[in-house]
Amino acid sequence: MNLFRTRLSKRAVVFLFPLYMCATVECGEFECEWGVALHTEGQWNMTGGATGWANLLEVGANMELWDDGGFEIAALSSYCAGTPVADDVQGYSNLDAGEDKAFRLVKAGLGHTFDDRLYVFAGLRSMDEDYFNTPVTSFFTGSSYGNFPVLSMEYALPTFPMSALALHFEYSPNEKWKLKESLYNGVSSDAFNRQFRFCPVSDGVLNIGSVSYLPDDEDESFSLYELGYMLDSGGNRGGVRSSYWANVEQYVATIGEAQLSVMAQGGWHPGSEVECRGYVSGAVLATGVSKMDLSVGLSANRIFCPLGIDETDVELSVICPVWKYLSLQPAVHCIVADGSCDVVGLLRVTFEICN
Repeated sequence: MNLFRTRLSKRAVVFLFPLYMCATVECGEFECEWGVALHTEGQWNMTGGATGWANLLEVGANMELWDDGGFEIAALSSYCAGTPVADDVQGYSNLDAGEDKAFRLVKAGLGHTFDDRLYVFAGLRSMDEDYFNTPVTSFFTGSSYGNFPVLSMEYALPTFPMSALALHFEYSPNEKWKLKESLYNGVSSDAFNRQFRFCPVSDGVLNIGSVSYLPDDEDESFSLYELGYMLDSGGNRGGVRSSYWANVEQYVATIGEAQLSVMAQGGWHPGSEVECRGYVSGAVLATGVSKMDLSVGLSANRIFCPLGIDETDVELSVICPVWKYLSLQPAVHCIVADGSCDVVGLLRVTFEICN
């Protein structure tokens, strides 16, 4: 496979073995969920002419070892050539993991659900899936939708492709409300020998939390109202810092077979001498369009940088299902900063299987 330019390490073999067992052997009295997703993306800066290629392989499994609990594990493999093709701040592609690595462990720990209301996880974890992987935000290819810049530009976050030791809680008093709270080691890493550390004195502690309201019970009319915060104790790096963010995704209407939703986001960092003071974005997404079951989205976001240059990114993207396990996603970004404009085109191919 092109993604793996070198042989898998022993750690990778240890990770992939349980996935192989999940896919080929009866799990006995416990259930086992697994999934594999391969993304490959061609990139072209239509303004400057640069081209690039990004690849990402994701694998994961949840193994129920006892009633309502078990072991959760996930890993990434990434390879890029010629990226980035534009010198933007926010990151026009959420596939670019930076340094090429055949293996990154991003999740490994134990989780348990109590009375279908309280979920607790302890171990290595990334915060993306818990706080930023919502239906509208996960549609777009821009990196800011998966990690608000008032967070990603200010803290050493355990977000793609990094992770850190964590204690994570989710509590749902009913079907409409959900509260989340997470404590992470203050410095994240993708190096195996530095991920499993908890050093609050030197690294500090990251605390992120949110409260969510889900007014709709049906998936086709999904809506979400969410407020969140981030606190960083700083450790040896300085005093306590904080950031705040909000995300609203509202189902609007059904037009024929298509469902129309809108999104609005905002973030604020109140500290002094910050790289990103504020962030705003808005989007419109239509799913189930035509007999081809297309999804079409248009979004725009802007970051406010008191120590640098403000940047705006407008994205138009379409997801075209080709097969049950295969989809195409062409996207165009118009990136405006300091009076200049870069137009970047992407063509993403995603192959995904799961049980």
